[in-house]
Amino acid sequence: MLKHRCPWCGEYLPAPPFVYQWIDAFNEPNYCPKCRNPYSFYLKGKKQRHKISTIILLCELVLIMFTKFILKTHFWIALLLLLPLAVIINIQYYQTPFGRYYSRKEKNNIISQQKFSTTIIWNAHKNNGLSLPRIQVSEGEIFPVVFQDQQGKPISVELCVILENINWTGSRTCECNISLVLEHTRVEQLLCKGNQFYLFHNYCIIAHGTIQ
Repeated sequence: MLKHRCPWCGEYLPAPPFVYQWIDAFNEPNYCPKCRNPYSFYLKGKKQRHKISTIILLCELVLIMFTKFILKTHFWIALLLLLPLAVIINIQYYQTPFGRYYSRKEKNNIISQQKFSTTIIWNAHKNNGLSLPRIQVSEGEIFPVVFQDQQGKPISVELCVILENINWTGSRTCECNISLVLEHTRVEQLLCKGNQFYLFHNYCIIAHGTIQ
């Protein structure tokens, strides 16, 4: 699983404790240690899946408790059957990146970030790439990038971008929209059609993309 970044400043965020998963279910934010802005799980396009996961996990707990108190002789059998599913659901939460948190009042005044269409090719694992990018890279994931012009000349320092509307066209190729994390960054020269960019993870280049 990837270590996720702040959707406001791009700095790494601490992994949420298990309890925070339930706090998030009640729509309460956490705060970035660096910029102090509120964030929550990235739920665009995933809200229904998270609701289903929460319901399944609650059902598991009810079944385990029922088995423990009513059918004591079968408690460990039920636990062994239900524990793997609980682990899978838990992994899903930790794999989900973070998005900006807005209160109900703020949601009416959100200014949408400008998005640009791109194609991305992910490096092979032997070349410092991700093992399984199609599984590891979730909707809303944030990566640092460096932009280049069409002649291959660097035109930016390291900036963080958000990957959204990901459409996988192969095991290591995808089409998606990107937007800059920092709102006030000038994009006119960076995100021109034909410009390229390199994505980084753990100080290694893991993919390269082209603005469409």
